[in-house]
Amino acid sequence: MIPAKNNIYLEISQQPSSLRQMVKHHQQQGVNEFEDIPCPPLPVFTGMGASLHAATIAAFHLQSFGIPAIVLQASNLLQYGQAFLNDKFDLIYVSQSGSSAEVEAFLEKYPSKTTHLGLTNAPQSSLAAACRFLLPLFVDNDLLVDSNARLSSLARV
Repeated sequence: MIPAKNNIYLEISQQPSSLRQMVKHHQQQGVNEFEDIPCPPLPVFTGMGASLHAATIAAFHLQSFGIPAIVLQASNLLQYGQAFLNDKFDLIYVSQSGSSAEVEAFLEKYPSKTTHLGLTNAPQSSLAAACRFLLPLFVDNDLLVDSNARLSSLARV
């Protein structure tokens, strides 16, 4: 039983519905939604905070299958990662808001479609507009815990 006045428990209890909403969306879109996204030759995952955690786990998961994958914090990628922003790599940017300070700074410095795939909770955001491919997260704004966005990000990646 979830205490009615405890927001942390309330947010945690919303995780199953977030994942069901994501599954429902993809069932309605059909399999082609994923088939249209080419597999990147060398994915570079990035994000900040909970989004970076999801990106890190996704990169490690690919590595466990022998698929090379890199993960870099978005602020480090912005300052020092120019070597990863070319045709040899495909950037996968995870950002719940799609318009955090790092996203805006990145898009200002690299305005072209540098981002191969964006995962965001805001399909109208700057990140969404800058991506070649977009997968929405379908997560309500988390106030206390990042697990909804993190689980949805991991399920998508």
